[in-house]
Amino acid sequence: MKKIILVLSVFLIFLSSCDFVPKKPGSGDEQSKEKARLEKDNYGLSSDEQFNAIAFGYMTLSKVADTNNISLNFLKQALGIPDYIKQDYKIEQIGKNFKFDVNDVKKIINNQKNKETAKQKNQQNQ
Repeated sequence: MKKIILVLSVFLIFLSSCDFVPKKPGSGDEQSKEKARLEKDNYGLSSDEQFNAIAFGYMTLSKVADTNNISLNFLKQALGIPDYIKQDYKIEQIGKNFKFDVNDVKKIINNQKNKETAKQKNQQNQ
């Protein structure tokens, strides 16, 4: 009987020392790190000033580049597509070979456009 009480008390002490409350994803240090990352990615632009890329899997890379007014060569380089690939593939086709998807393309375009907008904004403020 003493052993059972001893085992139960040790077990209860162990349980009380464990932290079973899951932390919220946006709490504490994680929240400040996420905010800093977003500010860096958005270059301090408000949500109205941020670029929203237009890209769909059925679009070709050149169509995406034209639609978003960005250089096709820049886009290919950022996606890791070699220069010797001259044929204009659809995003979903070429993405399978080079391991990217439409969201990756949008992130690259948004990042570049937000960077350009922030640069222009800073030049106007000076």
